[in-house]
Order: sequence, then C-alpha cells, then structure tokens
Amino acid sequence: MQTSRANEADGVSEAGDNTDGRSQESTSVESCDRTTVSNSEEGTPTNNFSQQYAAQQATHNGTKVQLMKPKFARAPIKDPGRVAYLGESSNLSLLVHDRYGTTDVVHYPLPENVRGVKARLIETDNMEIEILHRRGAFLLPPRALCDELVEAFFKWVAPIVPVINRSRFMRQYRDPQNPPSPLLLQAILLAGSRVCTDPQLTDPSGSNTPAAMTFYKRAKTLFDANYEDDRVTIVQALVLMGWYWEGPEGKNLEEVYAAELSK
Repeated sequence: MQTSRANEADGVSEAGDNTDGRSQESTSVESCDRTTVSNSEEGTPTNNFSQQYAAQQATHNGTKVQLMKPKFARAPIKDPGRVAYLGESSNLSLLVHDRYGTTDVVHYPLPENVRGVKARLIETDNMEIEILHRRGAFLLPPRALCDELVEAFFKWVAPIVPVINRSRFMRQYRDPQNPPSPLLLQAILLAGSRVCTDPQLTDPSGSNTPAAMTFYKRAKTLFDANYEDDRVTIVQALVLMGWYWEGPEGKNLEEVYAAELSK
C-alpha cells in the first residue's frame, strides 16, 4: 500500500516536472519570437529581433525574391517589339536601389500575338506600302553620302544625344539581310544633315534646311503610318526628330514625343 502511494507521488512529481519543462520551453520560444522595442542611442525607436526570428525572416524573404525573379530576368532581349516592365514606376526608387546596388528590374518581351510580328511589312497591306513608296519614305541618298551622314551623326550628335548604340546600329547598317529600322535611319540622316558639311546637302544659298526637311518628311511619313512597332526605336527616332527639326510654323514634336512616352 505504501509502495503504491509512493509510486503515485513519484508520478505526480514527474508530471509536475514535465509540465514545468513544457512551460519553460514555451516561455523560451515565446521570448525568442517576441520582438522587443527600445530606443537607439540617437533616441529613435528600434526593433531588436532574436537570431531565430531573423533567420526565419531571411529565409522567407529569400523565397519571395526567388519567386519574383523569373528565369528570363537577366536574359537579353534581342528581337524588336513591345517589352513589358515589372517594377516600381517611380524613377526615384530606381536611383535609390542603384545607390545600394540592389536594382533588379525585370523586362521581358510580350508574346507575339500581343506585340506583333518582327516584320511590320507583313502586317501592312500592299496599298499602304505603295503609298509609302510613292511618298519617298524608303528613299535613301547615294551610299557614299549616306555613309558620310551616319559618320557625322555619330561624331557630332551622338555624344550630345547618346540614344543610339553605335556598334549595334553599324552592324545592322552594314548587313543587307538585317538592315536597321527605316524610321530610325531616316531620323539619323536628319540629325546628321544638320552637322554634315557635304556640299550636296546645301542649296544655292548654302542652307541645309531643304535636305533636313526631306529626311524629316520621310521619317514623319513612316511614323504616321505606324510602320515601326518597336517602342524603343520609335522613342529614339522621336528624340532625334524633335531635337533637330522644327516643323512649319514653328511647331515641334514635343507634344508627339510626350504622348509616345506615355503609352
């Protein structure tokens, strides 16, 4: 009888010890997960996190970052067309991230059925192409003069308005199988005509305005016809057209340029 009571007492004691152990363990976990708020040396509030909580947050944040990083985040976009942008719209946020080296903006090409095909010629009907040809939108100067205009552009204009990748453009310029955009080429010829000293570009009075107007009209015709579907190329061409030419009656392309950027 006494032995039985002793065993019961020992059981109660062990249960109490286990309860105390669980209570201490629970208290320990709660104390680890609890965030304490205190003031820093500067007097501002600060949060002191336990090492366990900090490790959990780092794991969770890393998982979220990986989910938000598609495999194509750093892949180059080589084909022309519309490009989607994923990131904050504020330019200030990009500057702040660049300061700390944490910028990871994601760009990716839209599907073909959304952004259109590579060759705009396929989508444009024959009548529109014929109109563009009749208006001289695809006409170019002789090769020697064209080379001189392009060289003048990259020598005098590109350092001031660095919107064209010279190596990429020249690679296409020299490749008949993959020529540059007609819109962009006409805009470059327009800008180059303003700084080129070739006498073929001047009229009897010595002005190069008629030549510049010719290139402007060709580029404007292609732009109005929506011939180019690459948004980057369109903006590049508009920058050159708006910077180096003012149309009749002093009307410039600032409104058109702003409208295109807002799309």
